[in-house]
Amino acid sequence: KIIPKVISVKHAVGSFHIPETCPVCHSKTIVDMSERGTETLKCTNPSCPAKKLKKFNRFVSKAGMDIDGISEQTLARFINEGWITKYGDIFRLSKHHEEITDLEGFGEKSAANIMESIDRAREIDETKLVYALNIPLIGKDVAKRLLSVYPFRELVSIARNTETTEVFSSIDGIGPEKSNAFVSWCKDPENISQLEDLLDEITVQRTNTVASGNLCEGLTFVVTGDVHHYANRNELKAYIESQGGKVTGSVSKSTNYLINNDVTSSSSKNTKAKQLNIPILSEEEFIARFVKD
Repeated sequence: KIIPKVISVKHAVGSFHIPETCPVCHSKTIVDMSERGTETLKCTNPSCPAKKLKKFNRFVSKAGMDIDGISEQTLARFINEGWITKYGDIFRLSKHHEEITDLEGFGEKSAANIMESIDRAREIDETKLVYALNIPLIGKDVAKRLLSVYPFRELVSIARNTETTEVFSSIDGIGPEKSNAFVSWCKDPENISQLEDLLDEITVQRTNTVASGNLCEGLTFVVTGDVHHYANRNELKAYIESQGGKVTGSVSKSTNYLINNDVTSSSSKNTKAKQLNIPILSEEEFIARFVKD
């Protein structure tokens, strides 16, 4: 496996010109700065086709509604056909089953698989739903923090009726900027109209919460490979986070433990952990150290 690395730039090409218009819809662009000082170039058109495509792509993603078989390219085709204009339309694609079957590159099996995947997504965890809604600044971690205090419908109701956009800013890890982003989204009539239409098609389930503690407090873990004692890696990660720990995707000097049931594996994560003298724990060893009976 070759991992490229930039050593130096041999030829400078001058200053980069920031586009003043969106290359897709030709609307005006702005440079938006977050409270942390991060600058982001944005199209100002809320109906920009490129933004809508990315919005629906996040909605069906594994971290969102987890609808298999609907790629960004497939979404673009369905949008162009006029079958998808809002989130709820995805759950009404069965009306176009025959038309999807007749599309080039699909066929009956592909269309049937999409319909089955859509039906499986009708019951959705509230954290995944909030992430799927593509609310600015509201990723999965922020969604978890909000929903640890209020269930989904109550959260939206508070946001819609509050007189202050900082109503959620006192929640750990939220702050005024994220609170304002969530409240502003919920106060937009178009967003709420789409949400209510979507809620007619799905059942929202309360996120399963794990009893909190401090058994992993201040420690950083990386989890890799198959797990046997937990339902999946996400359940193990949720436990670590509930105990004050942090889970990252790659091994680094700041990693305290790598969890891998194949301790002797020659995988890149195991190799890196050994190079950095980071302990590699099996699931059983992790449970013995960090789980109370």
